[in-house]
Formats: sequence, C-alpha cells, structure tokens
Amino acid sequence: MTPRSLLPLLVLSLAGCASQAEETAPASCDARAKVDGVCPGVTSGEISSAGIACSATIEATPADVDGKLASAASGACIMLSAGSFGALNLPANVSLIGKGSSSTSVGGVKVVAGGAATVRGMRIGGTGLAVTGKGNLTIDRVHVAEVVKVPGISATDTNVTITQSTIENGGGFGVAAFCKTDCAAAKPTLVMRRVLVHGNKVVGIWAHGVDATLEGVQVSQSHAQNFLHGRGIEVAEGGSIKASRFAVLDNEDVGVYVDSSSADLKSFTISNNVRGIQLQAIPAAGAKLDDFLVENNKAIGIGITQGSLGIIVQGGLIAGTKSMNVPVDIGGMKEVGDGINWLGGSEVAILSSVKVQGSGRAPVIIESTGKGKFEGSLGGGDEIRGIIVQGGLEASMPATLSVASGIKSEVLTKDKALPVAAMMGASKSL
Repeated sequence: MTPRSLLPLLVLSLAGCASQAEETAPASCDARAKVDGVCPGVTSGEISSAGIACSATIEATPADVDGKLASAASGACIMLSAGSFGALNLPANVSLIGKGSSSTSVGGVKVVAGGAATVRGMRIGGTGLAVTGKGNLTIDRVHVAEVVKVPGISATDTNVTITQSTIENGGGFGVAAFCKTDCAAAKPTLVMRRVLVHGNKVVGIWAHGVDATLEGVQVSQSHAQNFLHGRGIEVAEGGSIKASRFAVLDNEDVGVYVDSSSADLKSFTISNNVRGIQLQAIPAAGAKLDDFLVENNKAIGIGITQGSLGIIVQGGLIAGTKSMNVPVDIGGMKEVGDGINWLGGSEVAILSSVKVQGSGRAPVIIESTGKGKFEGSLGGGDEIRGIIVQGGLEASMPATLSVASGIKSEVLTKDKALPVAAMMGASKSL
C-alpha cells in the first residue's frame, strides 16, 4: 500500500509547483498516480509539432498572432514564439504549439471544435481553455494556472484528451466536461493521462454525461466555494468513468463521487477527504472497485446508496475513517465515522479480499433493504464492534443479505437505527 510518509513531501512539492511557471512535475506524488515511474503533471522537454499532421506551420509572435490565426487554413499549426500572448481564438482544426510552459504564456484559449486539433507546450491563465462543439482536441504538456472564476479547462460536446499537464489553483473547476447535444446518440469522451489537478474550486474533475478514462491522475486539495463542495472527481448524468493508477487526496469534500453513472476503478489511493467514495443510483452496468487504499477519510470511507446495482468491491483496505459531524438522514448534524455505508436498497458484493479497520464509529452499516454479501474481514478494533444491519421492523438478518461466518453482526430495528450521513447531490456547472 502507499506509504503515508510521502504525504508531507507531496504537500511541499505542490506548494512549490503553485508558485512557479516551470515545466516540472511535483518532486513527489502518491505512488498510485505514477505512470512508468513518473509523477503526473507538466514535464520538461523539447516542444515540437511531432505527431501532428500539420498542413502548414506558421510562426507567430504576440504582435501578429491574431491575424495569423484568423487566416489559418484547416489543418495548419500555429507555432507561437516565446513571450506573453493575450487571449487567443483558435479556428476549427487548427493546432496551437508554444515553446513550453516556462517560455510561452497565453491569457486564455477559446477553441471552435471540428476535426482534430492540438494545444501543446504553453502556460494558460486568464480565461483558461474552453472548447465547444463536436470534434477532437488534444491538450499536451500545458500548465493551466490561476484561472479566475471559470474552469481551467472546459469542454462542451467535444472529445478531449489531456496528457502530461497540470491544472492548478483556479477559481473554478479544474476540468469540466459535459454533454449538451445528442447525448443519447454518442457521449463525448474525456481522456486524461499523467495529469495533476490541484488546488481548484468546487470540483477538480467534473464530468457530466461524459465517458471518462483516467490513468496516472492525481487530484488534490480542491476547495469549497461559497460553502459548496470541494470535491476531487465527480461523474454524473449517465456517464461513465474507467480509471486506474490514480490518487485523490486532501479534498474538502468527497474524493470520488459517482451518480447515475457506471464506474470501473482500479489501483488507487483515496485519502484525507470528507467522504472517500460516494456511489449513488449506479445503473445496471454497475461499479467495480479493485486494488485500493481508502484511508483517513472523514465521515465515510465508501458510501453506496440510492438503489445502486452491480457493485463489486475487492482487493482493498478501508482504514482509519474518522468521525465528523455531518448532515444525517434524520435531519440535523450528527457524528459519523463509518468504513462502509451500504444503504438505499443497493446491490453489493464485498469480497473476502477487502478489510475494514480502525473506524471512528462503525466499520460497516447495512440497511435491511440491501441485497448481496459481505465476505470481508475486520481489524484494528472493528472486529469487536462488528457490522450493523438496521432498519427492519424485526431484529433478524434479511434473507437478501449474507455475512461471512465469524463476523460479529448486530441487527437493529428501525426505531434503534443509527443516523447515517445524508445523501449528496450533484454539483452544478459554473
């Protein structure tokens, strides 16, 4: 499992990254977020048009870039010089390539989608990067920092791929991708590989009605805005997420929130968030959690509710969930600190390779309407507390649930049920 000794180094490295306009990944990151041994984020190296099919390459400076963009033909590559540029409008199917994030800075990029374009090798501030419409956009080795109010990167109806980039310290969402038109026919895609999302407001990665694929991504220290959220990753509105080798750390709200969408999450660390993972109204396509460390979160380690289907949890540790006063189902605020909440008639299989230990209140609470099995183990004092099954009219184990032999179980009727953390709502776009 990921050594916690990395966390102090992580905090120091991220603080340094926030103050420099350099092509450097954090000196240390969570081991789960590394790809081929490399931390996520912008990295140094020569920037060129390699891999882009440029019909023409056009050199541009701050003095003449607007005219050259306006006259660029489809398929052209605009090669920005070193220097500081204002906000730029990128025509459809035209690529924009800088000299690297320590050399070329841009006050914002607005992209008209269409065909396939690339934005590479620059620092973007101001109004961030926004793309709208059907098409494909690749964002490569870009440092998006200190964007005010709007998302650092936003995409509407566009297939977006983000690689080796950093999105940090923005006044809005880090990355926001959503489907607005023809969503039933084909959802847009969001692909992120070796990306650091740090210190943004409300939600680090917000994907609604989008099929998201993440590898080697770290999302950390998302902050609330006007008392709203501070989530790491949010997937909702019939989308999906497939993610591997990722870390979600130190966010002020839930680490990973999935609502009305399917999920396949593997090889990850979720630590020091207010709620670790929340799964709600998961459709028949289901959700699978595999090979994970969910540690030192507050209130809930893993929450499953609202009739979620096909949930499989295997190969992981849920440890050290801390008690915290949060809104609860009966109204008001109560202290909650549960490893797993299995609520709302959800269908769940927790396999023998899962361990829950050191919970602040209860290791596992299962509502009597649940369906499935708990085959995991308990430790760190949780084996003495045992699991709680609650909410029935009689104090008997429901026929729809099975618990592995040797696990202490307590069955509580509805009138003696413990209050549980209230269900969460999806956040709104900025």
